[in-house]
Amino acid sequence: MQIVLTNQSCEVKVNIPMKKFKIAIFHYHFLPGGVTTVAVHAVNALLQYSAGKPFALDEIVFVSGRKDNLARIISGQIRIPHGMKVSIRSEVSAQLDYLAEDYGNTLQQLEKGILEVFRKYEGFIWWVHNYNLGKNPVFTRLLTGYLESESSQKALLQIHDFPECARPDNYRFLTGESFTLYPLRKNLRYIAINSRDERYLKEAGIPADLVYLLYDPVPDLKKQGILNTPGVKPDQGTTALLPSVFKKALEGKSEEKPETESSRKKEAKKMLAECFGRFFPGFNSGIP
Repeated sequence: MQIVLTNQSCEVKVNIPMKKFKIAIFHYHFLPGGVTTVAVHAVNALLQYSAGKPFALDEIVFVSGRKDNLARIISGQIRIPHGMKVSIRSEVSAQLDYLAEDYGNTLQQLEKGILEVFRKYEGFIWWVHNYNLGKNPVFTRLLTGYLESESSQKALLQIHDFPECARPDNYRFLTGESFTLYPLRKNLRYIAINSRDERYLKEAGIPADLVYLLYDPVPDLKKQGILNTPGVKPDQGTTALLPSVFKKALEGKSEEKPETESSRKKEAKKMLAECFGRFFPGFNSGIP
C-alpha cells in the first residue's frame, strides 16, 4: 500500500506493508445447519467489510472433521468481492469430528492428529465454533490447553450452545476430562450470539473485555430479490423467510416491526469488525 505525504515544498511517497490475516475456522463438521449457516454468512460479511481496507484477508480455511458439504460451501456459498484476492479452501481432519466409542483411533492417535492440525495453523486467527459443546472432549481439552500454553496463538471461541443447558449427556462427556472449559487468557475472546449468552458468560466470571456479542449475520435479501417479492412488504422481508409457525407468532405485532435486512446486516458487520479489530490491532482501520 502506498501513502503520499505532501506539504508546500515536497511530496514523499511511502510504501507501507499491508497487514495480512489468515483465518482458520474450526468445527466438528460443516453439514447444512445452523452453525454452518452462521459461519458462511460471517465469512461473507467479513469479506465484504474488508474490501478496500488497508489490510488483506490472505487466506480462510474451513477446518472440519468431515468432508461432506465443504465443496458446496467453497464453490457456491462464499461470495468474494470483485477484485479481491483471497484463498478460500478447506481441510479435513477426522480427529475433529464428533467423538464416539468406535471412532477408530487410540487416544494417542487422536491427540497426535489434533495437535498436528493445531501446529499446522499456528499464526492463523483461529475461529472455533462450539468447542465447548461436549461432542469431542479430547479436542476441547487439547484446544483449551493449547491456548493456555501458547500465548501468541490468537483465537475467537464462538459459543452457539452450552452443554450445561439441557445437554446432560454432553456435559457428563466433558467432565470425564480434566481441564478448564472456559480459560481466561488475553490471547482469546469469547463470542456470544445473543445478549442472554453474553450475560451468562460475564456472570460466570469471564471478564467483560474477553466477551463480545456478535449477532448471527444474515444474507443480503435485497440483492437476492426477496424484499421485492410480490406480496411481501419491505419491512417484512426477513419475516417472510421464517417457518410458518414463527411467522404466525409475529403476525399482529405491527407495533414491533421486524428488523430490515439492511439494519441487521450493517449491525452484524460492525460488531464483526469491532470484535476482530480490538483483538488484532490494525484490523479495524477505516471503521466509520
